[in-house]
Amino acid sequence: MPKFSRETAPEVIEFPIGKDLTARFDHLTYQFTSFTADADGVPLLKGLPGDMCNCPHHGYVFEGTVRFTYADGSVDEIGPGEAYHVPAGHVPFFSAGSELLMISPTAELKITEDHMIARMQELAGG
Repeated sequence: MPKFSRETAPEVIEFPIGKDLTARFDHLTYQFTSFTADADGVPLLKGLPGDMCNCPHHGYVFEGTVRFTYADGSVDEIGPGEAYHVPAGHVPFFSAGSELLMISPTAELKITEDHMIARMQELAGG
């Protein structure tokens, strides 16, 4: 049975305002993610269809809050101790101090992550 923890994550991705501790099993990606500052998905998702994340996610919030805004303007806020499913077509906002576990289909997540990395580089002037 595949498993991992924060201490045994095979992939560690550090970014300016947080960290992803990642493992990939079959067609799913599991990430323990933490944020040291507020993180608004709006600028990083610009250019994707609808300027939104088109990858569904399941998750659990350990600390902080996560807010998902949808194309129709509705908003879901998830707090500590709550599990969630967010469909494709959303924009996330993570509060500073948030810690969560996110489970996503690997193929869809890769499209979003590749786009976000390119946007980070573009916004940084590189």
